[in-house]
Amino acid sequence: MNPALSQRLTEVAALFFRLGATAFGGPVAHIAMMHDETVTRRGWLDRVNVSSLGLMAAVTWQLGRASLTGPLAILSACVSLLLLTRFRINSIWLILGGALLGLAQMVFR
Repeated sequence: MNPALSQRLTEVAALFFRLGATAFGGPVAHIAMMHDETVTRRGWLDRVNVSSLGLMAAVTWQLGRASLTGPLAILSACVSLLLLTRFRINSIWLILGGALLGLAQMVFR
């Protein structure tokens, strides 16, 4: 791994570890502290990117909570993650497999 990239990843991990270990309050307080660290103090992101990342994280969280409701959904998500990361399979096959799995579950229920 590139030493500069390794140093940057270590710095990001240390920042979020410190925020997670020392921050008290709800999500609003954490978002404000992350905004202060990443935008104001360090200049890593701008306001638009922080807002976009926050919105994407909230939507992803809600979709994940709504969709992973049963053991079959959790198993298919884990298998999909394995296929994507380990074998670099094209995501269209995962979409088709998920659609067929959902259809089979509806038909044989």
